[in-house]
Amino acid sequence: MKETGLKLEDDYLAQVESFFLRKRGWGLLLSPRDWQRIRQWQNQGIPLRIALQGIDRALRQLSCSKSQIRGLAFCEREVQQGWRDYLKTRSQNDFDKNE
Repeated sequence: MKETGLKLEDDYLAQVESFFLRKRGWGLLLSPRDWQRIRQWQNQGIPLRIALQGIDRALRQLSCSKSQIRGLAFCEREVQQGWRDYLKTRSQNDFDKNE
C-alpha cells in the first residue's frame, strides 16, 4: 500500500515538472525549491489538473520572455487562485445538491 502512495506522489511531481519545463521551453530539471513547492501543492490537496491549469494560465499571461522565468514561484498565484475557485465551485455544488 505504501508503494502506491509513493507512486502517486512521484507521478504528481513528475507530471508537474514535465509540464512546467515543456511550457517554459527551457531547462532540464527543477530546483529544490520548485520540488518543495510541488510537494506543498500536493499536500494541500490541489488536484494535478488544477496545478497544471494554474501553471498554464500563469505562463500564457506572461508579458516578458519565458527565459526570464526561473521557477514555479512565478505560477504560485495562479495555482492558488485555481484551487480557491475549485473549492468554491465544489462547495456551491454541494450546497445545490442539499437543497
